[in-house]
Amino acid sequence: MSEYDRGSSNSGADERQGGEAQSATRNRRSKRSRGNKRAKKSQIEIVFKREIEIVSLDALQGFISACFNRAKKSRKITEIMQTEGLEYLNVVISKHPGSRATRKASRYRAKLKESPQLKDIPYFLCHQRLKTQIKKNSQKVALSRENVEPYVIKDLLFIYGRNRDLRLQYIPLEEKKRFLEEHSEGPSIRIDKEITVKQDSSENTTPEINAEKIARVTVNGVQMFEFTKESKYEVIGLDCEMVETERGREVGRVGVVDHNGKEIYNAVVHPKGKILDYLTEYSGLDQSSFVGACICTRCVFSSRGENGIEEVREEVSLEQLRVSECVRPSISYEEMINGLSDIVGANTAIVGHSLSHDMQALKIYHRRFIDISALFSSGTHYKLKLKNIAQKYLGKTIQEEQHSPVVDAESSVSAFIAKVSSDMGTNTKNYFNTAVAIDMNRPVKIFYVKNPKEIPSFPKGVNFIYSRKFSKNFLLPKSTTISIYKKTGSIRISFYVNAL
Repeated sequence: MSEYDRGSSNSGADERQGGEAQSATRNRRSKRSRGNKRAKKSQIEIVFKREIEIVSLDALQGFISACFNRAKKSRKITEIMQTEGLEYLNVVISKHPGSRATRKASRYRAKLKESPQLKDIPYFLCHQRLKTQIKKNSQKVALSRENVEPYVIKDLLFIYGRNRDLRLQYIPLEEKKRFLEEHSEGPSIRIDKEITVKQDSSENTTPEINAEKIARVTVNGVQMFEFTKESKYEVIGLDCEMVETERGREVGRVGVVDHNGKEIYNAVVHPKGKILDYLTEYSGLDQSSFVGACICTRCVFSSRGENGIEEVREEVSLEQLRVSECVRPSISYEEMINGLSDIVGANTAIVGHSLSHDMQALKIYHRRFIDISALFSSGTHYKLKLKNIAQKYLGKTIQEEQHSPVVDAESSVSAFIAKVSSDMGTNTKNYFNTAVAIDMNRPVKIFYVKNPKEIPSFPKGVNFIYSRKFSKNFLLPKSTTISIYKKTGSIRISFYVNAL
């Protein structure tokens, strides 16, 4: 081999060695770069509170907000929270508990306190309520149709909507549609339409009802009564107390006050079903409230059922039963409806608290409601109780022992007057307690897929992933399991819906 050939060979070897060295250097730099990126991404340190067994939507909303907002803290769920490197927060609503590895990686498990509709979860977790402020020493105003009108509920799903947790604040239909349309990716979930109301034109099967003032209607498949005539009362307050019967919850007592809070109607109503529980602790009703000393045929039959007459024969003669004058302390459901028709007209605004309970039990369809549970808020997604509204905004104590429908109706009217008086002269256009979107500094997306793996990559931010497309208003089962765990650069919150 010539000197030239040996020189060329050595030169080639040197070049190869140099290239290998440069490649090794690049690999080390690349690994260091990836390591730095992983280190940056993995700067997520969360220490959860272990003693918590039940978690609320408000606590989860605070946790999500704090994940992307350093100025906020999540004291209800975490002890320590550092999420500087967080890129993704995925909320997965699924009927599967996840893989074994996923369950093992869970750092937090609790039961959800509420039972929201599945499609409402993103809204609740992305919004917070504002506390209601009432101006002190506001001049008390007289209620009139003009100053009452802005507070009348336009969305009757608030009253007659089905299948929802009535402890939670209602999300107006238009607001819900707007939120889902803005954030949904791909096919969006179906939203309920307006309630279905049909006039019942069949032959009158309840002759005791005054057909001149009252019409029969069917609301979402349930027969109800509607007051059709005008009334001298533009505004009234109404409240009911219930009893538990073999038919479910029925009205046991009704109280009505006028726009000044003066009592105009107060009656104990005998339910159609056999009473199983008087709910005396709340209603103040017991057996004597309905039967008393009355032994007329109708009262005995109503209180003791079909075998009531035979049971009483040992006490009094059948002839005595037939001729006994009715001295009953309660009235029938039909008599109550007729009595209310003299007070409530198509023009009347009914003021009350959580009126959906009352209207469903009364089986009354109406179009003008002012529900003070939609006017007052403590800053959570829960409805503020009437007792708390009266104490905080009226400075009065109610419901210390048994409830009185007249006192509760008067308190609702007084709270409404306080709200109207406080709002007078302000520039407010939204008179209801409002929910505002929390600032997470990240986009919010909602996905409806058969399998989350169908999506190759989620956008950075907050992603709500439904593992199927829901076509009905499914209510989240009570005590649904919530799991939270963290991965590199991401956090996952899982709703395990095992009843789907």
